[in-house]
Amino acid sequence: MLNRKDLKACVMVVIKGNGGNCSVCNQSIDGNGGLSFANMRGIGVSWGKDELRLFVPKEITFTVPYADIKQYNMMPGCKQMEIELSGRRLVSIRGLQ
Repeated sequence: MLNRKDLKACVMVVIKGNGGNCSVCNQSIDGNGGLSFANMRGIGVSWGKDELRLFVPKEITFTVPYADIKQYNMMPGCKQMEIELSGRRLVSIRGLQ
């Protein structure tokens, strides 16, 4: 069962730890699927009933359905995290390089 409160805390720590400037990548773990990537300055977060949205208004939105989340973890240093989804997909949030 997904602990949304813990997920929210982790996402917010990573975003705040990077000053709101993050890169978000959504990829297939196998490398056989699509890849989407964006540098997001001033990233916003929306905690909907069924999904998490990472966005920059009027530019780009990444949608992560809660039901698809298998696991997530924050890396040491609190500057990046990975969210593993069903279908062998991975969403990573990290600071801009």
